[in-house]
Amino acid sequence: MVGANGIGKSTLLRTLANIQLPLSGEIKLQNKSLFSYSNTELAKEISLVLTEQIPSKNLTVIELIALGRQPYTNWIGNLSKNDYEIIENALLKTNLLELKHRKCYTLSDGQLQKVMIARALAQDTSMIILDEPTTHLDMYHKAYVLNLLKTLAHETHKTMLFSTHEIDLAIQLCDEMIVMNNGCVFSGTPCELIEQGIFEKLFPTDLITFDASSGSFKVKRTH
Repeated sequence: MVGANGIGKSTLLRTLANIQLPLSGEIKLQNKSLFSYSNTELAKEISLVLTEQIPSKNLTVIELIALGRQPYTNWIGNLSKNDYEIIENALLKTNLLELKHRKCYTLSDGQLQKVMIARALAQDTSMIILDEPTTHLDMYHKAYVLNLLKTLAHETHKTMLFSTHEIDLAIQLCDEMIVMNNGCVFSGTPCELIEQGIFEKLFPTDLITFDASSGSFKVKRTH
């Protein structure tokens, strides 16, 4: 999901995750009103990776990922053999096995973002919603995280719905895109959206233009 600042990407994601009420309309999940789900029921359908800081970075990597199993544990919070297998699989798929006993406060921003994605994987939902998962990351780790999401989507058959300002990377890596622009919403494959000229209308053209041949934005030379 892409669009200019303030267009409503985070608002839409938070509404889809039932964190805030919709401005209008209705949302259905599995042909059932989103707002008829209990918190526990919804936590088994949708997992979230938000931009807020985690409550305690004093947890180890594996302890933080284990929190993703909370909707499935008993009232004491005991983890079963199946829970541990799912946690180990999440560690494996996100290349975090060697870091599993590290304290989260010792991790880089890129490593911590992978841990948050692994926690969402351990929650074992059909959809994972991420709000700007590449914030504060350098160019390499932005590409790494978005490529990881694509790989996980194909391997696990989960829907990865995320907002991002990295439009050029999203065009290269995403299977489908949602573009929000001036009250209109467009969706399709990157190639379809390029052919429809959607990206050309996304920003004012006084400074940047979209090059359809390369699928990227270019800064206009002023001198």
